[in-house]
Amino acid sequence: MFFFPYLLAENQPVRFNELKRQIVATTHKTLSSQLKELEVDGMVK
Repeated sequence: MFFFPYLLAENQPVRFNELKRQIVATTHKTLSSQLKELEVDGMVK
C-alpha cells in the first residue's frame, strides 16, 4: 500500500482506472480493497 500516498499526494481527484493504469502490478480486486480501507481510515474520499 506504499504507493497510494505518493500518487494521491496532489490532493486532486483521481479516477479508479487512472490509478489502475499507473499501478500495473495490482489486480482490480486488490486496488479496490485497498482504496476502501483508505476511505474507512479517512485518507481518501
